[in-house]
Amino acid sequence: MAMRGRVHRFGDDISTDVHLSVKYRPPRTTLEELKRDAFRELDPDFSANVQPGDVVVAGENFGLVSSRQDAAVVLRDLGVSCVLARSFGHMFYRNAINSGLPVIACDTDAIRAGDEIEVDPVKGEARVGDETITFTPFPDGLWAMIEAGGLVPYLQAKGDF
Repeated sequence: MAMRGRVHRFGDDISTDVHLSVKYRPPRTTLEELKRDAFRELDPDFSANVQPGDVVVAGENFGLVSSRQDAAVVLRDLGVSCVLARSFGHMFYRNAINSGLPVIACDTDAIRAGDEIEVDPVKGEARVGDETITFTPFPDGLWAMIEAGGLVPYLQAKGDF
């Protein structure tokens, strides 16, 4: 199942504290407010410009520091099809998978903001321009969970792994 979209590029060490800054989180913040303010400090136009299918690409340590589940949910609900980074914060990585957002560790050096990219998480390939980037594909069971929308929807539909 290939995903196609435009690249939104970020650098290294993107903390979920920047991704969803507490500066913009009044008490009882709604999902719509979180979506509106995603990455506001790094790219004030991100939420307005992201389109369904687009791909977030970063360097090392994307999603480090925090265990905020909503960091992954916001990206998924904005229509981001997947996140590619050289590495991920372990809590963000697990939260993303559990939320049905594919996160892929791979070499992202050749990918630029605005590039059109095709990512096939089952094949283990991303294509941007003439470049093919390979990565470890998702196992069938894990991909089934992601396609179901995450862990809870998968368990509700299937009952177990």
